[in-house]
Amino acid sequence: MVTPVRESTHKAQRVVPYGPEIGTNGRFRTVTTSGALTAIAALTSSAGHLWAFRNPESSKLALIERIQISFQLTVLPSAAQEVGFALHQTTAHTAQPTGGADVSMTTPQVKLRTSHGVSTSSIHFANSTAALTAGTYTQKTLPVIRDSLWALVAGATIPIPKLTMDLDLRDNPLVLAQDEGLLLGNSILMANSVAGRLFVACQWREVSSYPQ
Repeated sequence: MVTPVRESTHKAQRVVPYGPEIGTNGRFRTVTTSGALTAIAALTSSAGHLWAFRNPESSKLALIERIQISFQLTVLPSAAQEVGFALHQTTAHTAQPTGGADVSMTTPQVKLRTSHGVSTSSIHFANSTAALTAGTYTQKTLPVIRDSLWALVAGATIPIPKLTMDLDLRDNPLVLAQDEGLLLGNSILMANSVAGRLFVACQWREVSSYPQ
């Protein structure tokens, strides 16, 4: 949601668009990269988890502004198959999955302005060739975004395909309260020796309140 703010630093006042008030919090963006994922089980409550975002704070809301997901096949399968991913909202998200890596929020690279505060959100991702071990959360049934591609057999005379999803929410952010989050998983069993690298870019804003 873009909030109109009236500027008075000019001879004639004008209204300019600003996002929700940050205060002592901040705006952040980060990109994660997996290893060459292979043989990943289809997403269930305990399998197929690859990336997770969590807001642990009672005093802050996390406004998800944009998520860009891409999967580059690196090894074509031995038999043609569909490959896909789905992003779900989570509630009761009290523990992140394990088995991968955390994004360091203390480094200034995640800040979109150096003077912003340190993010209290948590991002955990699969940084090797395997899926994560499930954490503690309730996954909503319907995804926020989902897509797939069709991978032809190894040796096919075509460019190796790439799946790209772009969830742009800057005008209407997804609002995450305490212990709410996001979970990205493999929506279809990866079989037949297919492999690929998963990239997830996430941009969010942390605010003390959000009236919408």
